[in-house]
Amino acid sequence: KIKDIEYILLVQPCNLAIRANINELGKRAYDYDKGILVPLKLGSKDKLKSPSNEQIYLPGLIDDIKYADFANFKIIPLDLLDLVIFQSNGEAVLDMNINEIKNDLIHFPWLKRYQYIHKEFIKFEKALVSFKALSDKNQKDISIKTLRPYIYAPDCLKNLKIQGSDIFNFKTRIFRFNIKRIYHYNSPYSDDLLQRFMQYLSRNAFEHDFSNNSL
Repeated sequence: KIKDIEYILLVQPCNLAIRANINELGKRAYDYDKGILVPLKLGSKDKLKSPSNEQIYLPGLIDDIKYADFANFKIIPLDLLDLVIFQSNGEAVLDMNINEIKNDLIHFPWLKRYQYIHKEFIKFEKALVSFKALSDKNQKDISIKTLRPYIYAPDCLKNLKIQGSDIFNFKTRIFRFNIKRIYHYNSPYSDDLLQRFMQYLSRNAFEHDFSNNSL
């Protein structure tokens, strides 16, 4: 769940595996770092008439259905989603005061993954702190206002419409990304959904008929 919208992560499970190779700790094979999020919506069964919608099998629904909206998928960095692993409540939180986690229950490569993510977000934290200092001194400077969208909404947050100033506490140095893992979609339903999404992405397009248009 990101803000008030539910998504499902659709990607090959092997692409999510963190490498155990000592030279590549904290990374995925081929530096794979992108995930596809498909929004989940509620609606009537008529929604299934569209090839871009696929039903999610969820108990308890009577009149409406829940469906995956393939047409509005988003590609985002996996760093943000990986952070839900390190909190028992499934929230994506990053405490910049803690650069290393010691936990016997978490797989060793994932502990290294935390260090990798922390290192990457130090750059973002420095940018936020520096920009805030400049903004406080030069509130009326037009160039400051021009730069604001790029500092507060980098690519890793832009697609999710999350503002850096809203999720970072400058006093505690803690990022709270407003992202939470709420449940898993189990196999074989998840396998089938991934296959149908791949088919949707690889579908044939038909040429437009321009025969009625004069040149």
